[in-house]
Amino acid sequence: MKAMFLSPMAAVLLLVGFGMFYENQEQKPTSLPPKVAEGRLTYKVEPTYPLQAKIQHISGDVIMTAVIDKKGRIAKLKVKSGNSILAEAAVDAVKQWKYIPYKVDGEPVDVETTITIRFRTY
Repeated sequence: MKAMFLSPMAAVLLLVGFGMFYENQEQKPTSLPPKVAEGRLTYKVEPTYPLQAKIQHISGDVIMTAVIDKKGRIAKLKVKSGNSILAEAAVDAVKQWKYIPYKVDGEPVDVETTITIRFRTY
């Protein structure tokens, strides 16, 4: 079997191309347990209980998946479950939250966590 060798230029181009491919890959956020994320919270806006929900005696939990960016801001927020009226109020509040950035090996990273907002009428 004959061995194949790349010319030095071809090898460099291959490595550069691989590096560009690797850099363009979106890094999946690090998973952070809800209690850990909660402990890093520096600014919290409490949701306003919607009047319509109070009148209709609607209560319950709104569960969301959040991506907290490298600067400690909410970058993405997705409602996983909960009443739509309550969810709107929860999202409006949580979008304003701020966190201490999470670091891995001294570098800030995006993290993903679960946030639960509880709405109770009593």
